[in-house]
Amino acid sequence: MLVGLSCAKRPTTTASKSASSPVLSEIQRGQVQFYFFEGTAAKSIGQWDKAEQGFMRALSIDPTNATCAYEAARMALQSGDARRALEHSRKAVALNPLNPWFLKLLAQLEQNNALNQEAIKTLKYLTTFGEEHALEAWENMGMIHLQLQEYPKALQCYQEIEKIVGPQAEILEQKKTLYVLMNRKELAVKEMQRLITLYPDELTYKLGLVQMHSEWGQYAQALSLIEEALKGNNPSNLPRLYLAASELLYAMGKPEDAEKRFINALETNGLGSEELLQGMFRMLERQGENQASREAWLRRALKAYPQVSLLYALLGESLMKQDRGQDAAEQYRMALSMPSVSVEYVIWQQYQSCLLSLQLMDSLEAVSRRALDLYPSQGANYFFLGISLQQNRKEDEAATTLRNGLTYIADQPELEAQFHIILGDIEHRRANHAESDRCYGKALRLQPENSLVLNNFAYYLSLRQENLDSALAMSLRATLEEPSNASYQDTYAWVLYQMGRYEQALAPIQKALQNSPTDNATLLEHYGDILFRLNRKEEAKTQWLKASESDPDNAVLRDKILHGLPLQP
Repeated sequence: MLVGLSCAKRPTTTASKSASSPVLSEIQRGQVQFYFFEGTAAKSIGQWDKAEQGFMRALSIDPTNATCAYEAARMALQSGDARRALEHSRKAVALNPLNPWFLKLLAQLEQNNALNQEAIKTLKYLTTFGEEHALEAWENMGMIHLQLQEYPKALQCYQEIEKIVGPQAEILEQKKTLYVLMNRKELAVKEMQRLITLYPDELTYKLGLVQMHSEWGQYAQALSLIEEALKGNNPSNLPRLYLAASELLYAMGKPEDAEKRFINALETNGLGSEELLQGMFRMLERQGENQASREAWLRRALKAYPQVSLLYALLGESLMKQDRGQDAAEQYRMALSMPSVSVEYVIWQQYQSCLLSLQLMDSLEAVSRRALDLYPSQGANYFFLGISLQQNRKEDEAATTLRNGLTYIADQPELEAQFHIILGDIEHRRANHAESDRCYGKALRLQPENSLVLNNFAYYLSLRQENLDSALAMSLRATLEEPSNASYQDTYAWVLYQMGRYEQALAPIQKALQNSPTDNATLLEHYGDILFRLNRKEEAKTQWLKASESDPDNAVLRDKILHGLPLQP
């Protein structure tokens, strides 16, 4: 839509009267002047209601004073009462139908009150008041017709505007759009050709015509336009033309030719960042999940555009999917090291996630501190910093960081659950069991089927021999979620053991050992304990010996091997 083709003026504040104005006494004239200036003073300090009252008092004394009605309308509009403003405005125009400013306000208020047809009539009348007013009136009528989807009538308005100001870019573009909406393709093309003729050095219009032909499936015409433009003498246009040609050739089913043109676009090194990234996103999408191919295209792009940080991040993402975490971390680091470049927060988040997957906790702590300084309202930063601090045995700071971060994770239940899980682990190690249980309970309310929480909560309860029925139910749910998880089977067995249900504990502990990729000292020790309570003491000793091979410094194991388990109370 066209805006700003004309500028609005305001009428003078001198009170105007109709030709049939009544004869006022000297006192009445003084009262009109007093209330008019009282309204003007209130208007100057933004007291719209008081200003309207002043103008209306003046109008009540001199009911033919059109300016008072006009000013009252403006004040009512400022107060937000479009209906009352319309009443005042209609009175002003009725008193003085030859004032273009009164007519403009009336048309605006008719639009505000959804009286579009009345507004069109007012604006059409306004077109007879000279070119300056006609220009604004045709512009506003065009907007109304566009909103009503009356495209032929809107087109007529813009044709009238063109008669006044000549063929300007905004007008021709609007006419082109209207012809497209009317499915008059040949006339839309003609308007674009006029634009190209008027602005021969402006590549945007040539590419706009190319896009039109492409959208209509007229690929041959579109490609011929690009080839003609490529013969021009402006080398700065080449990258965008090559990129447009690449898109067309893909649409025509010629991927090899398309890739050559895309390479041309990269090698001429003149694309803006937005154009480059849009082209790269489409190219990467065509590669599907072929990460090697995606990597190759990204490296080619980085060779030509080493300053575009998002390319490094995209390469890091591809490398992560190839299980090349160290290489990915380096790409994320490069993305964040670009000088004088605004880096998207998502890159920080990807880098932190990469470091977490590599278990590089010192690096994760340092990066998370930087990210938190830059983005203090991003909840994920508190999570990454909290978990790195926890792993680095800085548990007091970790707990403080996580609790501070809970403020910033509204409507993110999965992330909030992770906060409570880590806090639960911290409080468990502190032997603050009531707080640990509370944290795990919050996590389960957010994620009732989170098998990790179910397992850990159940295991910690079993160690304390508390709420064992609840622990058993949670442990069973975890094993059903992940039946081949050795740790979960071990927890299930250990809860049964703590409940004295040794026979039932035997099957899950054996399953845990089968699913464990290596000899696990804890699993072997638990297996030995269960066997001992089943009076299979030699077999128990064998398992404890195996466990001690994996954990030779375990004094508890050595005592079990020598003396067995104590008698049960």
